[in-house]
Amino acid sequence: MARSAGRIAARHLLSGLHPTLRAPPSGLAGPATSTPCCPLQAAAPGVLATAIIERLALAGFWFDSWTYSAAMPIVPGIGVGLSPLLQWGVLPPLVVWFVKRQIRTV
Repeated sequence: MARSAGRIAARHLLSGLHPTLRAPPSGLAGPATSTPCCPLQAAAPGVLATAIIERLALAGFWFDSWTYSAAMPIVPGIGVGLSPLLQWGVLPPLVVWFVKRQIRTV
């Protein structure tokens, strides 16, 4: 029973990630329509938020300001470190890919 409840919850929560999961299981209310999540949709908000927070923190307008070491590569034009942007540009699409792959096997 716990296993089937877990599957129902997973299908309900991840319904926007895969087209076959758009309709919620019977008895559960869910979104009427949803679109599959693409990697760009997963990465864009994180990259944007990271760029804004990094700029604010580097300028001293964030709760805890910081500076980069000389070893941190800086992205020209926006003045933000490459590492934080790559973390939010690479990891979310990898997570979406991995979850979609796992859903296909369910």
